[in-house]
Amino acid sequence: MRPFIGTDDLSAITGTTVTDQDLITAIALDAGCEAVRSYTGQMINYVEDDVEEHDGKGTRAVRLDERPIRDITSVEVDGVALDADVLSIRKSFVRRKDAVFPVGYGNIVVTYSHGWDSIPDDSAGDDILVPADLRLVALLSAKRVYLAVGDLDGAVQSENIGGYSYTLSINDMAKSSAELLDPEKNVLEHYRIGKIP
Repeated sequence: MRPFIGTDDLSAITGTTVTDQDLITAIALDAGCEAVRSYTGQMINYVEDDVEEHDGKGTRAVRLDERPIRDITSVEVDGVALDADVLSIRKSFVRRKDAVFPVGYGNIVVTYSHGWDSIPDDSAGDDILVPADLRLVALLSAKRVYLAVGDLDGAVQSENIGGYSYTLSINDMAKSSAELLDPEKNVLEHYRIGKIP
């Protein structure tokens, strides 16, 4: 899945000019976005007509996995499509107005579009862009990766402190640089699966 932050963003936050032809830039942008996706359990980017299977629990609502819900294409219960006029969307839930979703394993199949637009589309005018706090956390992670890996040119970094020494490979450094810091996790907590943004 393509990054929801770009080279202009990374240039601005690092204070240097980066290009999309640079492999380190691509690695940093991907790493920053994947760190956010992994922590939140969300795809973030817009996905059209994604299909999810859910267990019916005898309730009027089913919580979908991805946010924000943009459009419901269809909801099937035990292989039968429900009419759109008996459904409503509220936050992360699809709700039935006419009855409950019957109890069953994998008996509810929802096809829906979800996520944020990563690039504004001037022609549509109805863009729902990735929230600034999600973008900032991804950029901070990408910046750490870019600075850690970009300055090394494939080198191995080591340090000796008295009788103690350690060595980090470029892969170790990139991995640790992409890890989210506690304040960043606090920002993302609102978007995690199980939370209702």
